[in-house]
Amino acid sequence: MYKPDEKKWKNFSRSQQLGHIAAELARATNAALQNGQEEKQWAKEAYDRALILIDACLNDTQWKGKASYLYRLRDVMASEYMGDQNPAVTRFLSFELLENLKNFQ
Repeated sequence: MYKPDEKKWKNFSRSQQLGHIAAELARATNAALQNGQEEKQWAKEAYDRALILIDACLNDTQWKGKASYLYRLRDVMASEYMGDQNPAVTRFLSFELLENLKNFQ
């Protein structure tokens, strides 16, 4: 199972952390748009990594007072993860994260 380096992760700014999560969601989107079984596994693994990175953010003190955004994001992602992993929803989440980067600098 993927595990980020906590020390290194905490050195990233909040916007950099969100950028990494957005990148995993973009990978999930690209993989989910393919039809193969292997690509579906790649999408699942990208979702796993994105959820793990959100958890790493929640354990980072720089998110104190702004964690509600992460909890909402995690709820939506977990619902997607457990459902059909709709590429349109995943793409929206990725773009939404990238749009909000300026709010977390």
